[in-house]
Amino acid sequence: MSHPSLRSTAASSRIRHRKAGFFAKRLCWLLLLPLPASAQVSVDWARGPGGVTVAGDGLGNFYTARNDSNPAGDILIIKHDPEGVERWRASFDQTDMAKWEQAMSIACDPSGNVVVCGTLKSGQSNPVNAASILMKFGPAGNLLWRVVYDGNFDGSSTRRCLVDGDGVIYVLGLGMGPKGLVTRVKAL
Repeated sequence: MSHPSLRSTAASSRIRHRKAGFFAKRLCWLLLLPLPASAQVSVDWARGPGGVTVAGDGLGNFYTARNDSNPAGDILIIKHDPEGVERWRASFDQTDMAKWEQAMSIACDPSGNVVVCGTLKSGQSNPVNAASILMKFGPAGNLLWRVVYDGNFDGSSTRRCLVDGDGVIYVLGLGMGPKGLVTRVKAL
């Protein structure tokens, strides 16, 4: 007669093997499912430079935002018409050589303005979050305003911005709270 702990170990080993066999059989069935070998893609046009985020204005125009991670680098907004022709480029001339702007999200409001949120970064080889930024550009690409939230070096960052049908801007990001870093939503 074997020791009781050896019997329970052997029994649990058999159960583990049965479970593994159960999952292995299911995995084999999943692997046998037919998967499409190729996707049908239709490209109307392609233009550079690319971006890290894109938004449409409902009129067929679309806007991209991209980063320049060099010292004093800016977020660049580019407007394209429905045919892909570039209509304008806009940015804020951020001149602090120790920082650069990282685009995170772009949105359009009902008036044709473009809102972009980003994070002001500091450093080149191992950049850190310095502050959250939000900018609004007019329909012709003119900068209407720029906000740096909670100070020039608070460690905050943004993730996404949305604009509702009334033009209210919502910004999702991370900021400092009484007990450290917290998720924040700000409405303007």
